[in-house]
Amino acid sequence: MSDPSDGPAARSWRAQLEAWAIPEPILRAAPANPYAFPPGTITTPTVDPLTTPTGLRVLERLAPGESLLDVGCGAGRISGAFTDTFRVVGVEPRDGLADTAAERGIDVHRGRWPELAPAVGTAPVVLSTHVLYDVQDVGPFLRALHDAAERRVVLELTATHPWSDTSPLFRRFHDLHRPDGPTVELLGEVIEEVLGVTALMEGHTRPSGRYDALAELVAHQRQRLCLTADHDPAIADALAEVVVTDDHGRVRMPDQPLTTLWWDR
Repeated sequence: MSDPSDGPAARSWRAQLEAWAIPEPILRAAPANPYAFPPGTITTPTVDPLTTPTGLRVLERLAPGESLLDVGCGAGRISGAFTDTFRVVGVEPRDGLADTAAERGIDVHRGRWPELAPAVGTAPVVLSTHVLYDVQDVGPFLRALHDAAERRVVLELTATHPWSDTSPLFRRFHDLHRPDGPTVELLGEVIEEVLGVTALMEGHTRPSGRYDALAELVAHQRQRLCLTADHDPAIADALAEVVVTDDHGRVRMPDQPLTTLWWDR
């Protein structure tokens, strides 16, 4: 019998993620880690997490005092909002983010999923946000989420790969074509293939992370592009038509469509 965790949809997911790897010559020349994020953009929520489609799907299946398991909790930007009413258990491999999550009242297990799944145990609702595009071996990851959930699994991710907004910039500065996938629709196919369930989906948007000045946004995009500071004027020019500026002069990239997926046990 074939392994559903390594079916055609799961293999396509893995191959399309592998295609996003930055070519080695570009990566070797990078003056900084292109995958690092400024702390403010990954620690501060831009909307109340309890009011989003993701938050509402969680609240539908939890009673006050019950446990929420957040796999890949990061700094607790989303699940930290639940700690006033629920016990929140997190899984996070990055110590700096785990420290911040703990300060927000999350009981953090430091390490990787699904390796930590047996030690973490189960919870009525399992949440995982903006993690799946970093998971090439997606079948075992999803299976462990499913097995840990007593009532519901809730996922949130961008509708397309979160680096999709860099595709025009990589073409401009490196003459490099970036992939079109994977997409949230393919993830739905993987879920059905691996678990035999059909995930419900709801599309929505949320403001992207804000920067106090254009120079900060340009510096972050330069880092992602593996470029040096002398490219900043050209990067600013490339971003001129897409940058969003609020009434306080803070800037951000355009919102990327998000999708909440969920299924019940």
